[in-house]
Amino acid sequence: MVDKRLLISLEGRAEKVSKKLVVIVSCMLLLQLILPFTSSAKRIDLADVKPTYWAVSSIDEMVANGYMSVFEDGTFKPQQTSTRAEVAETIVKVLQLPLDATIQLKATDVQATHPQYEAFRKLVELNIFDNRQQLHPEKRVTRSQMAKIITLAFHIVVDEK
Repeated sequence: MVDKRLLISLEGRAEKVSKKLVVIVSCMLLLQLILPFTSSAKRIDLADVKPTYWAVSSIDEMVANGYMSVFEDGTFKPQQTSTRAEVAETIVKVLQLPLDATIQLKATDVQATHPQYEAFRKLVELNIFDNRQQLHPEKRVTRSQMAKIITLAFHIVVDEK
């Protein structure tokens, strides 16, 4: 005969495990719904990015989804810094922002013929970039600038101080 206390203990554990399982499965489903990226990208053959490179999956994902592009020679140049124009274009693509900005750019260094003109207009309209006389599209982005751009673009709440 099985001790009644043992049965009650086993039932309690089963209930706890069941609740934990429900919470875990729910969290997994929720993450799939809210995360825009699922790694479905195939390996992109880039001459300068080996399959063992630490960021290969991220690079493959960004290139496969059209968020970032490769250079004309088929390389990615993973050690190269990005320009403000490249960052603007990438942010617009990742966030899938429509290029329907109505704001006029004050910048004299980003003409309507510039490849990222519409991306800059959209990011200025959203206050991610300031509408200044110079946007310096070919200037390299510093780490602090990137931190600021990402917090604004992805609405990351930071201390107001």
